[in-house]
Order: sequence, then C-alpha cells, then structure tokens
Amino acid sequence: MTVVGVFGVTGNIGQCLLPLLINKSTIKEIRIVTSRPWLIEAQVKHATANDKKIVVNKGDYCVDKDTVIKTLRGCSRLFVALPQSLSSEEIIQRGKFLAECALESEVQSIVRISSLGIDEQSVKYVGSQGPFGDAHVAVEKYCAEIGLKQVSLRPTSLFSNINFNIGEILSESTLSTPLGSIAKVNWVSCDDIAKVAAEVLVATKWDQFGRIVDITGPAENTLGAEDMTRIISTSLTKTIQYKETDVPPVPDYAGLWNFLRKGGYDCH
Repeated sequence: MTVVGVFGVTGNIGQCLLPLLINKSTIKEIRIVTSRPWLIEAQVKHATANDKKIVVNKGDYCVDKDTVIKTLRGCSRLFVALPQSLSSEEIIQRGKFLAECALESEVQSIVRISSLGIDEQSVKYVGSQGPFGDAHVAVEKYCAEIGLKQVSLRPTSLFSNINFNIGEILSESTLSTPLGSIAKVNWVSCDDIAKVAAEVLVATKWDQFGRIVDITGPAENTLGAEDMTRIISTSLTKTIQYKETDVPPVPDYAGLWNFLRKGGYDCH
C-alpha cells in the first residue's frame, strides 16, 4: 500500500487527479499541502467516509519547508504541479526547493508536470521553448544531479488555458493570441493528464512507463487559431473572430509563443 503526496491539488490538473487517487485501492493515504483547503473539503469528506485517509496541511507548498517536510515524511511518491502563475526564475527556485525537500523526506520518486518539447527527449522538438521550457529542463537536471528519481509528464496545451480568453470571447466576440494564422497547437484535457499521472503514481516500478511521458490529445485536437474560433462559434451559436496580436515583449512569454508559432505543439 502506497502513501502519496499531492502538491497542486486545487489546480486544474490536481482537482482531476484527487478523485482518481481516492479510488485507487493500492493507495493507503494521500498527503496534501494547500493554501486553499476549502476547495477540496467535499472530496476529503467523501474519502474519509469510504475509509481512505487524507491528511491536509494548510500552507504554501512552494516555500513552507516545515509544512512540506512534515507532510512528506512517510510518502513513497510525490506529485507536483507548480502554479501556472510562476515566472521561469520562480519555477527553478520552487522546483529545486521541492526536490530538496523530497530527498530530505526520503520520498522515493516524484512525478512532476512539465511541458512537451522542452528538449530533444520529447517526441517532438523544434527548438527552445524559451525561459519557461529551460526552467523545467534545469529542474529536471537538478533532480538527476541530487539523485532524486523523477518522472516528467509533458503535456501539450491544456484545454483549461482557454479560460484566459473567456472574458474577451463573451464580451467582444473575438479570440486574440500571438499564435498566428499558420501554426497549429495540440490540446489535451486536464482529465486525461490526471489519468496518466494516477497510473504513474501507482505503478509497480517508479519508471514503469518511462522517465519522460509525453501527453497529447488525439489528432482532431490539433487546431489552428481559425479552427478554434469556428469550434467556439458553433458552441456559442455566434460568430467569434480571430485577432492576431504581437508576441509579448516579456522574455518568458515571448519564448513560449515563438515556440508555438514554430509548431512546437503541432502534434499528429
């Protein structure tokens, strides 16, 4: 029976992952650190009622060392999804911090959310993803250097990312991005990523599915900007227009959008 830690449980992927882990018979206990415990109260009550132990400690898993170490003591595996709001520099800092905490707590292996195409080990590589991708590479390299076993889950673009454009779509009937009219992006659901993570976390061998797992949606999920606006228009029964914007000047986001414009997530 396995004790697993879950960091990022209230995020888009974490919320999908928790119920899957609750239903895994081989998991004895789930340990969580979150600053928003009220978001998972219903799931925790359900699990407790079904004799699944969940320990929830309130705190920021990116910086609160005492809480993180206390939570991880006794865990064999750890799932980590860092907040999407972090800068590339913060990804490196927080990633290394959690790797050190996991090693100190004697966690056997971690399963971390990364990104497809950050290096040549992915199924597709068109060049640097910029500072965000380089940050994930740096964290993975650091884990290897300190002797921490890790599985890198590398999805394409999350369907939940469209939430950043919801306000504009509803109020302006437009979808504005720097993707351009030529490039295509593969989209994958958070549910599917969570299903992969759950299987990796309960695998008999920590690297049973490999140390790098690229996660993509099916071929029909590979869409250009105009494809996306057509689908959204059909769903909302009103016309949504695509507006191409400039690549942002901020290096973190400039690197990512240039990667996407080169077809970094154009899979299948």
